[in-house]
Amino acid sequence: MASQKMVLFGYLMVAAALLIGATADTHTVGNSLGWTVPPAGSVAYKTWAGTRDFAAGDTVVFQWSNTHTVAQVNQSGYDACSATNAIGEIHTSSPYNFTIASTDPYYFICSIDNHCKLGMKVKIQAGAASSLNASAFFTILVALATYFSSLV
Repeated sequence: MASQKMVLFGYLMVAAALLIGATADTHTVGNSLGWTVPPAGSVAYKTWAGTRDFAAGDTVVFQWSNTHTVAQVNQSGYDACSATNAIGEIHTSSPYNFTIASTDPYYFICSIDNHCKLGMKVKIQAGAASSLNASAFFTILVALATYFSSLV
């Protein structure tokens, strides 16, 4: 009986480790389109971002060819297509990887010529539910593991 409880305890710990490792995803901006002036305007990146379930810890990959940049800006810079007050450096080499750190919105534009005004901009926002669910599940696993280990 005690060995069965230890096996169950082991399975719970493996499940928790797999859950923690599996929570971070990688998202390539625009999928196969990549980071470029979208043929349909800004709707392309709005649609792409709207179909993603971003979470804190995920990586967003900007890949491009030709002459483009990635500038992180605030909302007013995004709305005005201005990188004048860019947050951090303007990235000029592809690919650029960005790790989502919070559920705050992140705004990115291309600072080359009129690329942003032609739709080369994207808003990324992680949802709170994904990390909360993983956290809650992990807490339950730890509680179960503690319970079963006390029976041994």
